[in-house]
Formats: sequence, C-alpha cells, structure tokens
Amino acid sequence: WLLHRFMAGKKGTRAVAPVQDVTQQPPGGWPVVQAGTQTAGFFFSWSVALRLSLALLLTLPILVLMLPLLLIETLLLAALILMTLKIYLNSFLLESDWYTKILLLSYKKILFSHSRPTARSHMLVEHLAPKRPLLTNYIAYALNIRVPLKSEEDFTGARAATAARGFSLSRWIEENLHKLPMSVSSERFKAGEDPVRYVMERIGDAYPTVTTVYREKLTDEALTQLCFFGLGAHRLYRARTLSSPTEVVDSGDFVVRTNFLADLPVREGLDSYGGDAYFDETTWRIKKIVRKLPRQQPWESEELTYRPGDPEWEYVKFVFRSSLFSLV
Repeated sequence: WLLHRFMAGKKGTRAVAPVQDVTQQPPGGWPVVQAGTQTAGFFFSWSVALRLSLALLLTLPILVLMLPLLLIETLLLAALILMTLKIYLNSFLLESDWYTKILLLSYKKILFSHSRPTARSHMLVEHLAPKRPLLTNYIAYALNIRVPLKSEEDFTGARAATAARGFSLSRWIEENLHKLPMSVSSERFKAGEDPVRYVMERIGDAYPTVTTVYREKLTDEALTQLCFFGLGAHRLYRARTLSSPTEVVDSGDFVVRTNFLADLPVREGLDSYGGDAYFDETTWRIKKIVRKLPRQQPWESEELTYRPGDPEWEYVKFVFRSSLFSLV
C-alpha cells in the first residue's frame, strides 16, 4: 500500500500503448521494451528514486516489528500441529511406541494410495522411458554396497517411474523412522492367546490377504512348508561340503541360509540374526539348524548346531524364521 501511494503519479510509469515509433527513447534515456504489438517505456527521475527510498525506509521498521510476531505465530502453529499429532497417535495402539504407529500409518498410505498399473493404460510403446542408470544408494550396514532406492518401471506412465527419482515423502519417512523413540517389550503371549489374531486386530485393514494356510505354524512340518513352498523357497539351495581341500561336492541336503546376517548390529536387549536350516534330501524334514554367533573379533567365528529335540530347538526355529523374514 505504501509503495503504491508513493509511486502513484503521472511520471511514475508510462502506460502501455500500441507501437507507433519504436526508435524513440523516453525521457531519461531508458529504452523502450517491446512485447508483441505493444511497447512500454519507463521514466526515471531523482524524485521517483527519493520517494522509493522513503517508502523502503518506512516499510523496514514495520518488517522488523512483524518478524518476531511471524516467528511466534509459526512456533504456535507448529506446537498446535505437534499436539494434535500426539493426541491422535496416543488414541490407538496404546501399548506401542511412535515408531510402530508412524510405520503402520506410512504403510497404510502406500497401500491404499497405490494404483495397479495395466498394460492398456501404463505400458504403451510410446510411453517407454529412455535408458538411464538405476538410481541406487549406499546402505548403512554394509561396506561399499549400493541398492536401488525403490522400484523403477520402464514406462513413464507408471507411478513408480517418477516416484523413485527426486524427493519422495514415503522414502524420507522410511529413512528417518529410526530417529523416533522405540520401546522393547519382553512380555510373552499367554497360554491360549493367538498371536496372529492379536496382530490382525491391531493392524486392521492393512493386514495382507491370507493366501497360504498353515495348519500349525510352530511344528517342524510347518518349517518345511515355509522353506519349500513359502517365503524361503527362492532361498533354497543344495548344501555343499568339502570332500577334499580342493573339491566341493553336494552333500545331498537342502539348506536355507541366513547366517550371513549374524554380524548385523541389533538394538540392546534383542538377539542376533542367523541360522542355516538343513533339510533331508528325500523326506524334506528339518535335520538341524546351524547358528552362527556374532563375532567379537574379525578373526573369530563360532557356530552352534541344534537338532530336533534339543532344549532350545523351538527358540532357534523362531530365530531362523525371524531372520528369514527380515532377509526376504
């Protein structure tokens, strides 16, 4: 408003008019600016400069007074948003921490905002993206290993093609979730309590559709089903042994390996990953789990072998299943 009042006047600006003589210069020597069929010339005088300077000087104290007020308003708004977020997060999953709650909300956002691409709408030839290097980044828990940040499609019409490059809110949340406070509960499920139903009731509509039925999840037969027909099928190999210092042969058994996760750091109070599960060649029954212990020194390596019937057999199977799930 002040600038408008001080700059208003006949000599302040020159109105836009049709082009008549573009070679003429307005007073003060400023050139004519031409845009299409119209021109605009700008006057300059010391009186205009003086009025502009006075307007800026009068505006500066107002800005200085407004900045603290603006800062206070910003802080109050941020506090209001954080308070509202806290009230909302404390309204569900009362026994869980913020890490778990925000992780669940982020997954729900990705799950329910996802649209399934089709060949007719997303995979047209004219939508093929140009060749480009795969967008990768170093991982924090390994040495000089790069992995893709997320999936990238070959077609520009697919959502994943643009989501992987540039800023991604979901990726930013995923990379910074570990900064939130976490809690560890050592409370065990009670006798007769169903852990699956417990999780389903809390996750709700984000729980995936069950396509594989396990009559029993904790038996040795269930572990065979998991590794041969379920989550671990693509990690199943023929076990190999050294028949001589220079020759490696198949031992006949099948194996699913997760021991290479044993040295990964874990939070205080949690057990380490690991476990190589060996299955019989003919019956496919579990024969043993060889668990590698975390190294205290780079040159140390210790492994423990557990077989069905051992006192810690059920727990070692749990460690293996957890390691396999984290690996996949």
